[in-house]
Amino acid sequence: MQRFSFYSLLLAFLTIAVPVSAQEYRITKSIAKGSSIQIKNLSGRVSVNTAAVAEDAKPAADTTAGTSEDDLVVVAASDKAVIEDEVKVVEGVRTTIDVSPNGAAKQINLTVTVPPRSRVTVETDAGAVDIAGNLESINVTTGTGTVSTDVPDDELTYDMTWTEARPRYLADFELAKIKEGSAGKFSIKGRYPDNAKDKKADKKKDRRAEQKKPAAAEALTATDDPPADDPKPKKKHARDKRDDSGRRDVALRVTTARGIVLLNVDENEVGSDLRERPLTTAAKAIIQSGDTYLMEAIRRVSPKYLANTRERCRRRSARLISPRKRA
Repeated sequence: MQRFSFYSLLLAFLTIAVPVSAQEYRITKSIAKGSSIQIKNLSGRVSVNTAAVAEDAKPAADTTAGTSEDDLVVVAASDKAVIEDEVKVVEGVRTTIDVSPNGAAKQINLTVTVPPRSRVTVETDAGAVDIAGNLESINVTTGTGTVSTDVPDDELTYDMTWTEARPRYLADFELAKIKEGSAGKFSIKGRYPDNAKDKKADKKKDRRAEQKKPAAAEALTATDDPPADDPKPKKKHARDKRDDSGRRDVALRVTTARGIVLLNVDENEVGSDLRERPLTTAAKAIIQSGDTYLMEAIRRVSPKYLANTRERCRRRSARLISPRKRA
C-alpha cells in the first residue's frame, strides 16, 4: 500500500513538472550577416542581442548552444506553454518575427539572437525593449515600454521622439538639446561624438578624471578582478565587446508615446524619478570647481541645469579675466 502511494505521488509530480519545461519555444534559422529583421510583439517584452553577447551570457541563459554566429535564434517564453502557431518566423528579403498569443491576457517574452551588424526593427506596446551588441541600425516603436540599449558609441547617430509626453531619458553621454514640435511631440536628434577628435578628447578627460578621484572613491571603483567568491562581479558591457565585422557605427531611432529611454546606462543605476531638479548650492560649487568626476554624476541627473550653470560660470570668469574698459 505504501509502495502504491509512493508511485502515485511520483506520477503526480511528473505530471505537474513536465508542462513547466514546455513553456519555452525555440526557433533557429540560418540567415546572412547584415540581414534585416523585423520583430513585432504586442504581448510582452523583446530582448535582442548578437551572438557574441549571448555567448557571454551562457551561464545564465544559454540561447546559442549548438548554433553559429550567423544563426537567428528566437526563444519565446511565457507562464503558459508557447505553441508553434503563436510565434511565426517568415524568411525573405526581410525576416519577420510576429507574436500572436492565443489568449488576450497571455504574455509572451521574446529573446532574439541575431548576427552582428544586422538591421533590427522592433515594435511593442507596453513591453520593454532591450538591445545589446554591434548592430548596423536599430528602429524601435513602443507605447509605454522602457527602451534600454547597450551598443557601441564609437559613431552613434540617434533620433528619439516622444509623441504624448515630455522626454524621459538617461544617457551615458551628453545628448543634443530637446526640441519641441507640433501636436505635443518632443525629439532629441544628434550624433555622438561630433567627430573622431571629440571621442579622443573624451577619453583624455576620463583619464584625467580618474587621476583626480578621491582615494575613497578610487578604492570603491577599483578595476581589479574580483575574487571568485564575489557575489557581485563587475558587469561586462556589450558595447565593449569586439568582433570581426570591422565597423562599429550604429544608427538608433526610437519612437515612443510615454516610454523611458536608457542609452548605454545600466538599469540598476536609474532612479525612480527621472525629472530634472534644480541644482543645489553644493552642486553649483562642484561645477565651479571644475571637478569632472563629480560633474559627470550631476550631468546624468540634471543635464539641462548643468549646461546652464556651466555657461553662467564661463561668462562670470570671462568678465573677471577681461580688462576693464577705460572710461
